Amino acid sequence: GTREAVTPVLVPPNDPDALAGAVIGLLNDPERRNRLATQSKAVHAERFTVERMVAATAAVYDDVLSTRRARR
Repeated sequence: GTREAVTPVLVPPNDPDALAGAVIGLLNDPERRNRLATQSKAVHAERFTVERMVAATAAVYDDVLSTRRARR
């Protein structure tokens, strides 16, 4: 998933053993999986509402238009 929407489980890059260990750790720990899922759902509900996404998109358009006007 996207970095913003998923509670991270961090492992060093290019370390397949660390990745395997992290996955196995999650498979063996249902409480942690549930906690991470709950956190991710809360972040998603806060950051990815339709209203917020519309506002962010409108802000990009406003920024582009104001920059374009300033160049004239």
